Amino acid sequence: MAFLSRFKLDEDIRRYNDEIAGKRSLLESSMAFEEDFNKVKAKIAAAKELEKEGISAEVVDPRTLLPLDIDTIATSVRKTHRVLTVSEDCKTGGAGAEIAMQIIERCFDDLDAPPVRLAGADVPMPKAPNLEAMAIPSTEDIVREAKAVLGK
Repeated sequence: MAFLSRFKLDEDIRRYNDEIAGKRSLLESSMAFEEDFNKVKAKIAAAKELEKEGISAEVVDPRTLLPLDIDTIATSVRKTHRVLTVSEDCKTGGAGAEIAMQIIERCFDDLDAPPVRLAGADVPMPKAPNLEAMAIPSTEDIVREAKAVLGK
């Protein structure tokens, strides 16, 4: 299990969510490593890019799968009614699948569309930075999938 540094990143997510409180889409990021929280910042960058196009997104970073802060996630789902899970791990059996399933179990009636999972390629994670960047979702991938969730 990987944990994020709780200092600057928490502040960035809180500040961003304060800016867009009450709007209608959800970007949920699952896991990232402390030494490279730029991956989570990619979700914030994608949300800001979507906002330029008139699409508001809320970023939730649950930190861990166990314990999973499903109450925070459920609150966001009930507010936004749509879900895009974004994680750097594999799609098959990954964190996004577990989070999406828990959302379905707890918030099915609150969803306007099925949750969508965006994850890394189903390959062993490359160690070379240039190959790793190709294997994990980019800001552009997140923006494209978020628009698909909204039917745009």
